[in-house]
Amino acid sequence: MQREINIINRGRGPQLSTSRITVQDIVPYFQLNYSYDQIREIMPSLSVAEIEAVERYFSEHREEVLEVDRRIRARNATRKNPPEVEAILRRAREERLEAIRKLFACFSVEFKQRRRSGIRAERPGQAGAASDARY
Repeated sequence: MQREINIINRGRGPQLSTSRITVQDIVPYFQLNYSYDQIREIMPSLSVAEIEAVERYFSEHREEVLEVDRRIRARNATRKNPPEVEAILRRAREERLEAIRKLFACFSVEFKQRRRSGIRAERPGQAGAASDARY
């Protein structure tokens, strides 16, 4: 027996009765004119019937849904992390960049040494003089 698919509100806004996916989760794809197949590629747990239910709700409550979408986008555009979180993220980025610089410097030195001595880097699966003959 197939479960009835409705749009309900459990406190997070309108959502499918069969899952936790909200109408607002799918609205951007309707706005971009995604096909049902494209939406199902992104959200494979959705059935065609569930997408149809959301689309039906969207068309019946279009202005209300679009207003909520506008408010969500406006709120997200102004969201920033607290200064202490930004400082942690900045330090983490600097540490990653420094680690990459050190790694690159090691490879660069090794490459220059090999180049000066005439040693070529071996390709995976090849060894010794046989690989040098191929260059």
